[in-house]
Amino acid sequence: MREVAKSAFSFSWALSLLGMEQAVNVFRPGQQGKGDVFAPITQVAVNQLDDSLKGMYRFGDNLQKQMFDMAFTVVNPSTLSKMNPFGPKGPGQTGQAAGPSPDGKSPDATQGCCA
Repeated sequence: MREVAKSAFSFSWALSLLGMEQAVNVFRPGQQGKGDVFAPITQVAVNQLDDSLKGMYRFGDNLQKQMFDMAFTVVNPSTLSKMNPFGPKGPGQTGQAAGPSPDGKSPDATQGCCA
């Protein structure tokens, strides 16, 4: 039991320092990224799980990835226009003529709305 506790403490200490280093590197100009340094560590941990826990891990991992995608979409307004199901002009404003006017004439694109 003592060795497991020592190992868990060492792991958590190393992971904390790695996370801190990555956070500091975000603010260092010209700092070369090392890529996704957490992926290999994550994979080693997942490989230690039995099949039922791997399924639970995949479920939780997919859920948190979708939550992050949604959060970053809200933070980035340029992506919101891409998500609009009605297009960039909104519902009912597709830029095309809606059809003949009540008097049977086709709408004239050169006239304004109230001519």
